[in-house]
Amino acid sequence: MAQRTSRRAFLGAGSVGVAAAALGLLAGCGTGTDRQVSGSPPARGRRVVVVGAGLAGLVAAQRMAAGGMDVTVLEARERVGGRTWTLRDGFGEEEVDPADAQHADAGGEFVDADHVRLQSLVGEMGLALDPVGDRGEDLVVRRGVALSSARFAAEHDMDAAAMAVAHTVLPMLRDIDPADAPASEHAARYDATSVGEFLTGLDISEPARWMVARTLIDEFTVPLEDLSLLAFLQVAALNWELDDDEREGWRIRGGSQQICERLARGLDRVETGAALRRVEQRGDVVVAHTEQAAYTADHLVLATPLPPLRTVSFDEPPPDRVRQAIAELGYGVGGKTMLRYPHRFWRDADWSGSAVTDLGIGSLYEAHDAQPGTGGILSTYTAGEAGVAAAAIDAADRMAAAGADIAELAALAGIDRSPAPSGARSVMWQTEAASGGTYTAYRPGQVTALWRALRQPFGRVHLAGEHTDTYTGYMEGAVRSGERVAERILGG
Repeated sequence: MAQRTSRRAFLGAGSVGVAAAALGLLAGCGTGTDRQVSGSPPARGRRVVVVGAGLAGLVAAQRMAAGGMDVTVLEARERVGGRTWTLRDGFGEEEVDPADAQHADAGGEFVDADHVRLQSLVGEMGLALDPVGDRGEDLVVRRGVALSSARFAAEHDMDAAAMAVAHTVLPMLRDIDPADAPASEHAARYDATSVGEFLTGLDISEPARWMVARTLIDEFTVPLEDLSLLAFLQVAALNWELDDDEREGWRIRGGSQQICERLARGLDRVETGAALRRVEQRGDVVVAHTEQAAYTADHLVLATPLPPLRTVSFDEPPPDRVRQAIAELGYGVGGKTMLRYPHRFWRDADWSGSAVTDLGIGSLYEAHDAQPGTGGILSTYTAGEAGVAAAAIDAADRMAAAGADIAELAALAGIDRSPAPSGARSVMWQTEAASGGTYTAYRPGQVTALWRALRQPFGRVHLAGEHTDTYTGYMEGAVRSGERVAERILGG
């Protein structure tokens, strides 16, 4: 099998995955009493407020607390984890045998071989990694026909398409600095071009073009006309050197959200239900206002996605490019609908549970396939235009539609009788106010305009999150950004 190591979801298999490999792909003002964040004022420069209890914020908070700083974390949601969210129950079943209890990750899920800071953090938190399984055939469903990925690749000459893509992309990658994409010689030209325009110009067959497009939509979660070619090339350059073994990948045993839960338990002050409303810089201090209170500190770390900051008032406006990023930076659309079945009927048919489709569900795979138990969970991964359509209907209708699509897929694959799901959950990230989207997906023109501004503090305010790191869109990027901000503040 090629890769099941997409940062979020199924990217292809067998020779179909060669296409992905050829592309280098294989996170109103508040009122209240002004108060210090500790009982007595600590030493000057030692008070920090972190906004956002996802990976970036909690890693930064933990590192700074370990360095002797007085840290308070504010989180708008009623839970920690940000865009890591492990659903462990609530799949609609009245009763589940504890021996058959399972979970699924609604957000960040996959760990790649080069995600070294994330892997280190997993070990630090006492967690383990399970390799992504390879159980049976992967499917491609298109225009009412279901084929194994290998047969689809053979019938549509995906190897030749991959070579054509590689022939075009490789010369471009020689010009790309993954750590500073705007520094590339042809950055402005690449950034002005969309990936959609780029694919239109490739000399490959229509079915191969569809497969490459589906792969990229799953990876970046936006319509390809809304994705900068430079942003794609930066990710491709970052991953190009990995060999097939390094692309295999893992999941975090027990679910990704556990990292944030364990980090939060080690901190003194993590306040949930505390949405940031206003930021005030007063000379050598910064004040973070929520509806409930105001928190004065020496540094403020904004470790949230940028869309929620659109409702925050800044007494001292951020630099122009940061304001532009807050208002305009592209974010992916889509999410997952996870359906629990009383038994893993797909394995009986030697089907892995993974599929790339032109159905409303988009792509599909088995959630945490190393889990024990009779039952199983299939996760749909619906992104781009399909993600927009899915979010336009309510969760109950979305779950019913996903169940119908999976039943149709099973019938096309020759499975005579697939059971009805016993429970389901659905999360579409662009509808969640504290996220505003799946993760960063630079629009044409945005890499050269915004990349560097997102990596610089302004006054006593520091940005953290996957949108500020070389590993944009990955859990690895969130972890790295949190460590980097903590190091900067501790060193200051």
